[in-house]
Formats: sequence, C-alpha cells, structure tokens
Amino acid sequence: MLKVVIVEPEIFTLLGIKGAISQSPDIEVTGDATSGKLGFQLIEQVNPDVVLVDLLLPDMSGLELTRSIKRNTNSKVVIFTNQTHSDFINSAFRHGADSYMLKSADIELIELAIKRAYFNECLLDPKLAKKLL
Repeated sequence: MLKVVIVEPEIFTLLGIKGAISQSPDIEVTGDATSGKLGFQLIEQVNPDVVLVDLLLPDMSGLELTRSIKRNTNSKVVIFTNQTHSDFINSAFRHGADSYMLKSADIELIELAIKRAYFNECLLDPKLAKKLL
C-alpha cells in the first residue's frame, strides 16, 4: 500500500481529494496539511511514498516545498494544482516534481499519477500536453 501525504490549503479541496483517494485499495492517506511548513514537518515524521502538493500555499510556494521534499526525503512529488501556464509546469519539473495533475482531473488519473510517481514514471495531465509544445 502506498503512503500518501496531501498538502493543500483549501480545506474543502483537501477533504474531497483525501476522501476520494482513500477509497483506493492501493493508497493510504497517512496525513494532510494546509501549509508548506506543517506539510514538511509531517512528511519528515511519516515518510510517505508520495506527496500531493498544491503550488499555491499560504506560507511558501509549492515549488519551494517540492525542492525541500526532494532534497531531504525519498518521497515522490505529484503537483496537484489549478495552474495551467507552461511556466508553472516547467518550474515544477525543474524543482523536482515527479508528475503534474490538475485538480479537475478524474480521480482515476490522480491515482494513476500517484502510482506512476512511486515507480519513477512521470505523468502530465493530458489537458496540459499542448501547453509544453
């Protein structure tokens, strides 16, 4: 079972994605946080396999958090955001993100991104592919 931590500042989005991916028999949500600082502390404590990170956090950017996660842990990072501009996508991957998903993605696609990230495979939300061309 994959251990996942979610770092998402919007409580309703956090509860929704947590409830949805908790239904997967392969995924266990081991914690959640609404800020980058709290998220990083939690990540250090529970050592998740994969972390879902929003880019827009109240105390730091999701890019900063991604860089810290990648430098200090073995966790994989799936960006989970509404940001569609190519600059955000490219920056996320430069900061170490393993996959990039839009919040509007189907839950099955988000679960697939989590699993692929764990196995060192990148998944980009298909709605964004043309943004990088």
